[in-house]
Parts: sequence; C-alpha cells; structure tokens
Amino acid sequence: MSADTRDATCTRCNRDFRSTASRNHHTWFSKRHHICVFCGFKADFTSNNALIKHLQDAHYACKLCGTWYNTYDEFETHDTEFHNRCGLCDRYFANENNLRMHRRIHDPRTLKCHSASCKKHFPSFSAMLIHLEAGNCPGGTDFVQVNTLAEICYQARKYFTSTKDACSFFCPRCHREYRLLSGLFQHVETTPACRELAGKGSCLGKLKKFIAKNV
Repeated sequence: MSADTRDATCTRCNRDFRSTASRNHHTWFSKRHHICVFCGFKADFTSNNALIKHLQDAHYACKLCGTWYNTYDEFETHDTEFHNRCGLCDRYFANENNLRMHRRIHDPRTLKCHSASCKKHFPSFSAMLIHLEAGNCPGGTDFVQVNTLAEICYQARKYFTSTKDACSFFCPRCHREYRLLSGLFQHVETTPACRELAGKGSCLGKLKKFIAKNV
C-alpha cells in the first residue's frame, strides 16, 4: 500500500479515499470541515465558529467583513474605525456617536461634586450635572437650582432661551436644543466640532466656573 493511499482516510467522517488528493478535495468542500485559507489542511476545525476564532487570534481577521491584517494594531484600528468597536470591553456599536458616548463609562472619575457636602466623583461635568438635576446630592441642589444658575449666569444669552420653552438650552455652535443643561454638556463633551465650547475661555466654560462657585 502506497503512502498516498495510507494517508487517504478521513477519520472525522470515517471515510476512505483512493488518494490524498481525493481526501483533500472532500475536506475542502465538506460541511464537517472548516479549513483555514492561510494554514491549509493542517488547520482543520470542526465548526465555523472555531475557524473564525482561529482567524481572529492567529491572522487578525475581521469577523464582520473578512479582511485580515499583519498585526493586531492594524486590525484594531480597522475594527474601531469601520465597525465602531470598543477595544476596552470588546463591544460593537451601531454608529460612531454611540461608541463615543459608551467610551465615557471607561473615563476615570476624577471630578469631585462641586457641593462641599458631597463626596461623590464623576468622569465628566455632564455626569455631575445629572447627579445634581436628579436631586440626589446631599447638598440639596436639584433640577430647578441648576436651571436657575444657568439662567442668571452672565453668559446665559449665548446658550439659554427661556424656562417657558420645552428646550431651554441650545448649543452656541450648532444650535441643537436641549431640555436639560446636562444634555447640552453631554453634547459638547462628545461632539468634536463643539468640544471647545466647554473650554475655560468659552461661554460654557465660564458657566462651569459659575456653577462651581454657587452650588
């Protein structure tokens, strides 16, 4: 018996073939075999999920569009830019904005609540505003007081319309309207074109300073 004949058995399917070439043809097209196109027949997996995991781990292949990369850094850049993947928790999002909003949960909580009687820390100014607006702060600040501070700040005309309006706040740059001050700050914190509005010299930056002094 030739070596070519001895090697022509498919143990997984319990089938004998006349030649190695015949067995390989079977392996390549059989639904019970899942071959890596890079490793060839030496990487034969029992399920498509196992093959996909191998491609991702060994060849940095994208499971969503099938492209592959030479390094993990190249793959991660592709996965983030084209598929809105969070590299920290391996979650995918419908669009770039959703990913940007999600990433905020990974931000360090370095901002202490401006109320002297509150010890809580937050990852952003808007997160602290949500805390204050909800009335959960031990200092007693609530939604009404936050809106009042925003209204009496000397920069108010640049971002505030009226408490009688359904949406009292608007973005000075893109003019999007918001019912809550926290919503306005979430917008400027996560929108690149409007982010500078929260800087120290801008109207919203001055509002942040005003709130810090008066809460």
